[in-house]
Amino acid sequence: MYRLAICIPTFNRVACLEKLLKSVVPQLEKDVQIVVSDNASSDGTEELASRYPIKYIRQPTNIGPDRNALQAIAAADAKYCWIFGDDDLFEPWAMRRVLPHLNRNLAGISVGVRTYDCELRHPIPDWNPTKVRGLTAFADMKSFIDAMGTSMSFIGRQLFRRDLWLKVVEEEDISQYFGGYFHVYVIYRIMQMHPSWLYIPQKCVRWRSSNEARSPQEAISANQRLLMIDAFSYEKILNDVFGPASPYYRKSLDPFLRIHLPARIRKMKYLSAPFSQHLQNLEVIGQKYWREPLFWWKIAPHFLAPRSLLFALKRACKAALQGMKT
Repeated sequence: MYRLAICIPTFNRVACLEKLLKSVVPQLEKDVQIVVSDNASSDGTEELASRYPIKYIRQPTNIGPDRNALQAIAAADAKYCWIFGDDDLFEPWAMRRVLPHLNRNLAGISVGVRTYDCELRHPIPDWNPTKVRGLTAFADMKSFIDAMGTSMSFIGRQLFRRDLWLKVVEEEDISQYFGGYFHVYVIYRIMQMHPSWLYIPQKCVRWRSSNEARSPQEAISANQRLLMIDAFSYEKILNDVFGPASPYYRKSLDPFLRIHLPARIRKMKYLSAPFSQHLQNLEVIGQKYWREPLFWWKIAPHFLAPRSLLFALKRACKAALQGMKT
């Protein structure tokens, strides 16, 4: 059995996948496995995979991204798994930072992430940082939720024990969370069973903040979908795992309403989504969260603020960051 399996679900992104493999293959050690699950691609992914020392499986038809990720984990033969998006990259030191900690009896690990533009060329400010800066171990759910919060939403920074993951997936119906943050549900359930998690602050992942260039309308549609996921899917997970009366529910939901949703709304503004769409989103999300104070002082103002004001604030933030660097 390998110590770590890097599980890469992919579909028709052969150019991105090749860059990803080139970023990680030179770091491989004998106890690290790469598993690529191809979701019936038609762009030469299979031929590319044949040129690398990896385990390649191919789905006969497209089964969707979530099920494809589950297939990659099922095909792995390792104690720990790391689900990794086919359009992101590993930093050259990623394995050196992570592998020494896999000898500990951990349920999982989260690593630092550096956010880049859509071409993975220029780093951009992280709008969703963790609250911890150094190497930190968590032995209870409270400290874990307090520190990590919404940073668990990015699947590419999470490693987990495969046996614990499979226990949750085999015993529970997680398909109801497909299309959202299904991995967050599984990780929270893992932490309830085996509360031991580690945060490694070093930036091990280059995260592409948006996928390859789209037309303006495609970009608006993609971000509209993400906005709805943030507004409804995450809250459902928190409700199902903890229950609305739990302090963990509130500890997790408040940062999501304060950080994630406003960030998605700002992105829609920058993409010039029509104001009528913002009003419609305000009505739909307001029906869910109108009782929350954060809705009125964080979410609603973002929907109603003029695009020019948000751009001015963005320029001011950039100038402030530049001033701090100099």
